[in-house]
This record gives sequence, structure tokens and C-alpha cells, in this order.
Amino acid sequence: MRNLLLVLSLLCVAPVSSALAQFDELAAKARPGANAVMAMDVAALKSTPLAERHGWVKKLESAFIDRTIFLPPGADKVLVASQLQLADDFQPDWQSVVMKMSQPVSMVAIARAEGVHVDDIGGTQTVLTKTGAYLFPLGSQLLGVLSPGNRQAAASWIRDAADQRGNPLPAYLGGAINRVNGKTQIVLAIDLKNVTSARAIAERLRNSKVIADAVLNPDAVAAMLQTIQGVSIDMSIDTQALVKSRIEFGNAITLSDSVAKGLVLETLADLGLDMPELAGHKFQVAGQSIFAEGSLSANGMRRLLSILEVPTTNDSEPSEASGSTSKDMAASSQKYYKSVVTLLDDLHGDREKLDTRGGTDGVWMDRYAKKIDRLPILNVDPDLLDWGSKTAETLRIMSSSRKNAGLSAGSQKSALRTGLYYDNSYGSYGGIQGNTAQNDAMNRYQIDRQLGNSATSVRVEGWRLIDDAAAAVRKTMTTRYSLEF
Repeated sequence: MRNLLLVLSLLCVAPVSSALAQFDELAAKARPGANAVMAMDVAALKSTPLAERHGWVKKLESAFIDRTIFLPPGADKVLVASQLQLADDFQPDWQSVVMKMSQPVSMVAIARAEGVHVDDIGGTQTVLTKTGAYLFPLGSQLLGVLSPGNRQAAASWIRDAADQRGNPLPAYLGGAINRVNGKTQIVLAIDLKNVTSARAIAERLRNSKVIADAVLNPDAVAAMLQTIQGVSIDMSIDTQALVKSRIEFGNAITLSDSVAKGLVLETLADLGLDMPELAGHKFQVAGQSIFAEGSLSANGMRRLLSILEVPTTNDSEPSEASGSTSKDMAASSQKYYKSVVTLLDDLHGDREKLDTRGGTDGVWMDRYAKKIDRLPILNVDPDLLDWGSKTAETLRIMSSSRKNAGLSAGSQKSALRTGLYYDNSYGSYGGIQGNTAQNDAMNRYQIDRQLGNSATSVRVEGWRLIDDAAAAVRKTMTTRYSLEF
């Protein structure tokens, strides 16, 4: 998508369309089958003090050193819809985006900017970007984006968008995005209906410290929680980011506020989605819902919005110059280095934790590895790109180790799920690599303890490798370009 952002940014000159319909027009064109959505009022976000202070608009062409949210140039509204594997670390099977543009988009112009050809799918002009995403019009001012770029899936979505009437999103998701307005500019929602059974929940609750301390019956609490409908997060951006989270169920929740808060934090940690800032949020149980409210830092926003991300470039940025100079490479390399370090700093607090359960931040490590992969690389020093690639791979291995350790947490009181465990050795920079080993002889407690200790060892060694490599490459780049990195 080398010059795609430049093409789209030219569309910003048109006036913003009426917000009366909100996201109905976009939702009507959403790809069917999604279980997660993020609706974003880009036009409203651009005028907020936080966006102006941190250059979310002015730095559209830059790496996101200070930019917490990517605001697509030329777009007034964005609807991201995805099918997430909720039992597999929220990995997306696919991600689709519908963008309301300020004026019609020329697929020919996009193809020219990408250096690719315009394709034709069922009479609709499409572009397959170099980063593997399909772009195509879904209306006069609606742009569709599908990733990964499966041609048959794109054809199916184009047909559905032309034929469907009404909103193809599940009722829970459709209701959530209706809350977007001038003050609540972002809503993220996940449909959790029928995601798990009462028996599976009860098994986890039997190992819950929160349930044990409150002296509650795991089976009774599980029956209550099994009716979960979904979770949604409303983000209001002004001088700071305020979030209102809600977890909704099909029956009344009789837990105390403190127990509900403890269970939410405990569950997020078990899922590898630890959000330390939530500990400072105010929780309240009311009727069939659990509510939480508080502020989020740039770190917390980056984590949260990494679950469903607005597409951006991953190979390069638009550039007005056709060639590159040593000065260009120095500036681009410095941006790249600082962006990677910013992401690593986001995870810094997690590396201080010595929780041998493992897995409390596994999902974030994997998401941030992908963020590093997608950073612009045009005019970036090859040695720096090699460092970034190895850093991302090390985060993935650390993530895998922690998640696998987390799988065995609480296994002392349950049947042994598998005879496999991970015995980690180090390789990558000099790296880390996982080897599968058979363990039929060890009892459940020993396996659980070994996995936890193994995850901690990988985390400590992984961060040592990352820190040492970052210091070394910083010294090399500073000397090479006579510029402080």
C-alpha cells in the first residue's frame, strides 16, 4: 500500500456527510458471519483535544510513535467486522472493513498507487494490495477491505453486499454500534453467546482464588455466567480516553461488585489479555450486566484496539520523493526504531511480573509482534529491519510459551488433558525455540509447576535478548547515521 494513504488523503477535502444515519449504511454492507465489531467515527475523533495533541491526524503518514489510533485518511466512518477464534487467543479467521469515504474512490487510482493491476470480480473493480488485502467499492462512497485477500471470499462478500437487505450483524453487535455518537466515538463489541458451557466455566471456577475467597459455589456461579451475551466497550475521547465497559448476560447477576471485578480481572489474565489499568476502574453489578468505568492510557488504548485494528500500510509509506537519500534513510530508520521501542515499552510492565501461571499477557505479545511486522519499512536500514523481525519472532515465541503454560493452570484438580509439554531452549537472536517433549510419568502438579517455571524462564531470557539487541542496534544506528536513536 505504498501510496494508498496518499490517494485516500486527497479525499479529505469534501465535507463530512450527515451523521443522522450513523452506522446503518455501513452495517448493511458488513460481511456476514462476524462475531466482533469496532465502529469508529473518524470525523468526530479528528477534532478531539487528545487527537490534536498527539497528532493522530497530522501524522497519518508516520509510524505510530505517538499515534495511538490509526485514522484512515479520507474516511469519515469505519466499521471493522471480524470472525475471531475466541477459543484460540482471539485470532481472526478474517477481518473486513467498510469505510465511509468523503467522496467516491477510484480503484484505478488505488491500483496505480499500489503498482498493481485492477481486477474484475463479477463486474466489480477490485484491487489486491501487495500486503494481501482486497479493496473494492461497496457503494458510491463505501470502500470495502477484506483480509486475508481470498478472491472467492471477496466475490461472496460483493454478492452479499449487493443482495442483502437490513443488517447482517448479530443483534448484540448491531445494538452496540448504535451507541456511537459525537461523544462516544469508538465502540468495540464481541458476541459471546453460546461461547462455552456451564461445565467448562465451573471447571475453571474451581481453581479460582476469587471464588474460593468469597466462599461461593462454582456450579451456581457457572450457571449464572453461562448465559453471557457479549462484552462491549464504549470509548469517549476528549482530553483523555474514558471507557465504559459492559458484560451482558441473559439472567440477573447476583455477585457483589468486588467479586464481579475480581472474576473479570482473573479471567482476562487467564486468557492472556491482562489489562492492569482495569484494576483502577469502578465496577458495578446492575440487573443482567456488569459495568466498569475508568480512563485508559495510550498503552491501554493500543492494547485494546489491537483486538480489531483498522488496516494500515505494512510495507511502506507514501513518499513525495521518488528516490531516497542517506538523510531519508536516517529519518525513516529512527521512526522505525522508536516505534518498535514504544511497543516494547507498552509490554514493559508485564515483564516485571513473576506470575508462574504464565499466559497473562500472551495475546498482547502476539498482537504486538504483528504490529512490528506491519510497521512501514520504506527507506529503513536493512540491519534495523532484521532486528525488528527477530524482535517480533522472539515475542511470538514468548507468547506461545506463556500461553501453553497458562493452559495447564489449575490442572491439579482436573483430568490430564495431554501428555505434551514445552521444553524451551534458546535460539532466534541467538534465539528461543520451542521443542515438544513427551511426559507421561509426571503427575499433574509437577507438569503444571514445570510449565509455569518454563514460561517464566522463557520470559526472563526473552526480555534479556530483546533488551541486549535493542541496545546494540541503537548504538550501531547512532554511529552509522550520526543521529541519536
